[in-house]
Amino acid sequence: MKTMQRFLALALCLALVCALLPQVSLSVQAATYSGTCGGEGNGGNLTWKFDSDTGLLIIEGSGAMENYSFSYVPWYQHLHTIKKVLIKDGVTSIGTYAFDDCSSMTSVTIPDSVTSIGNSAFQCCSSLTSVTIPDKVTSISESMFLLCDALTSVTLGNKVTSIDDDAFSCCRSLTKLTIPNSVTSIGDAAFYDCSSLTSMAIPDGVTSIKSNTFHGCSSMRSVTIPGSVTSIGCYAFFECSALDSVTIPNGVTVIDSSVFSDCSRLKRVTIPDSVTSIGDYAFRNCASLVSITIPDSVESILWNAFDNCTSLTSITIPDGVTTIYDYVLSGCGALTSVTIPDSVTSINDNAFRACTALANITIPDSVTSIGSEAFYNCTRLTCVTIPTSVTSIGDHALGFQWDNEAYDSVPINGFTICGYNNTAAQTYAKENGIHFASLDNAVGGFADVKPKDWYADAVLWAVESGITGGVKEHHFGPKQNCTREQVVTFLWATEGSPEPGSDNNPFKDVKKSSWFRKSVLWAVEQGITGGVDQTHFGVGQACDRAQVVMFLWAAAGRPEPETAENKFTDVKKKDYFYSAVLWAVENGITAGSTPTTFSPKTICSRAQVVTFLYAAYADK
Repeated sequence: MKTMQRFLALALCLALVCALLPQVSLSVQAATYSGTCGGEGNGGNLTWKFDSDTGLLIIEGSGAMENYSFSYVPWYQHLHTIKKVLIKDGVTSIGTYAFDDCSSMTSVTIPDSVTSIGNSAFQCCSSLTSVTIPDKVTSISESMFLLCDALTSVTLGNKVTSIDDDAFSCCRSLTKLTIPNSVTSIGDAAFYDCSSLTSMAIPDGVTSIKSNTFHGCSSMRSVTIPGSVTSIGCYAFFECSALDSVTIPNGVTVIDSSVFSDCSRLKRVTIPDSVTSIGDYAFRNCASLVSITIPDSVESILWNAFDNCTSLTSITIPDGVTTIYDYVLSGCGALTSVTIPDSVTSINDNAFRACTALANITIPDSVTSIGSEAFYNCTRLTCVTIPTSVTSIGDHALGFQWDNEAYDSVPINGFTICGYNNTAAQTYAKENGIHFASLDNAVGGFADVKPKDWYADAVLWAVESGITGGVKEHHFGPKQNCTREQVVTFLWATEGSPEPGSDNNPFKDVKKSSWFRKSVLWAVEQGITGGVDQTHFGVGQACDRAQVVMFLWAAAGRPEPETAENKFTDVKKKDYFYSAVLWAVENGITAGSTPTTFSPKTICSRAQVVTFLYAAYADK
């Protein structure tokens, strides 16, 4: 009996203890996490709560959210499990980097109370498909939606006045976006590589289209540029391969570097009378451009401006232009008619190279020099009248005629031909009393590098150091684009051409027979480069300025710059090349392209690369 009483007493005690404990289900319960994230007052009254079972993050309270840097947001440990974000009415701002790299987030609800959203707030939200920006928000801040690959729909409020740098960069699923009329500013690379964007109407208040704004928008068939625009930055429409026509508004004075380069379907371009300069590579590889009218206001057309415009049939160079620059119409195989005005005094290297349909050209009496290979491989050009004003003609300027001994119909009057290794030319010159200049004034034995050239010292150093032998005999190719394999080979040679420690090659585009194989394998071993992806080095790809200083910085051991002073407006702290550029400036390797710009995406020529190397290594 006593035993039974003790048992009942024990059972009663156990029941009382259990009653006092929290009720716990036998099944696994979802964890809930919470905390504060800003608000009014020092303590703040914005709170956040995350349910790991539903993936829902709720932010509520009143006031502004704190600004964060990546990895310091309160919900950092849940970044990749957040699926939905609900921001409740009363919250007035979304902080910088608030949802950066929330890669599983498919939707976000932003209340009308929000008036500002910080830089990179939704950067790398690769599953986010749509978003509505409240009417009170005035700025789409820098990198706000950078690399939001799944984003297809964005509704902007009607009070937005600016779309900042990289705001929608690499949003490759975005097919359409209506920019409200309130917008007056669109930043650098704002729509860079938005490869599904099909059209764009820029509002009337916008005065400037910045560098790389629509670079790589390969599906964009039409763009409306308002009359308010007075400047269009370099690479603004680079590789917009579906764009078929464009009207440049009156007020624009410069068509900058590579603005329409690689717009392969561009057929019609209207250039206004306000334009005074057409920049280098401006229309390069516009293979569908049949004709273009250049207004009389244009005073300069820079190198490669119409290079490889293979459908262009005729062009008139306006009065006021004094120089036909290098490669300006090179590779224009359909070109049959060119008008050169009396204002032109020089026709530079390769200016009309491989214009295979050009049968006749009149060189005005004002011209005093014709550059190397200026008309090289113009296979239908059988007779060229050289005016008596011409005092020098570069190597193989009329190489096709010489090679085929059809040069005897050309009247030549008292000028010097700079030539070499050309039997037909030498024979003709001897018979007609024409002097052949030697290569004595050619730096490093290169006919295309003269002592007065800004890169002459660097080229001479590179030759004497055994770094390069040029692109062919007696030719360095200073203005040719420098490819990735050329840069690492220069760097490898600068370091003494060391044997790589292993023959392990991860790259499909680097063959056993490739002349650059050892230099690439060495560069990978040294941690200088990992290629453009895991299986490709990027052979043949032209190197831009940012990549070159990165190679040099990596070869030096990636030292931290001694100062954080940055004078360049186009170099941001988030950029992969930020430390490399600051280090290069500190070490006198570069001073930038201008006092305030570095031009990181500008392609480097061979002359520029050896000059970088010369600055980095010559005194070592």
